[in-house]
Amino acid sequence: PNGLAASLTYATDLFDAAIIERMAGHWRNLLNGMCRDANQRIADLLLLSVDERQDTLRDWNPNLAVYPSEYCAHQRIETQAERTP
Repeated sequence: PNGLAASLTYATDLFDAAIIERMAGHWRNLLNGMCRDANQRIADLLLLSVDERQDTLRDWNPNLAVYPSEYCAHQRIETQAERTP
């Protein structure tokens, strides 16, 4: 009913405050997920924020290759192996 309070103690000479804030946000994301559905598996809880997921999935990998859908993955591997044995 009154919520949850927490504080973090960390080695300020080793960690930037921004990094610790981001880690605290990860904990908040996990706790919020557990409060929303206490029966969900830990593996299904979201750790990253929406922005962090965006960075990870799209912004850090801007050169996504588009492959023709008429070939299966093993066929593409075989073709590459023939070109560069």
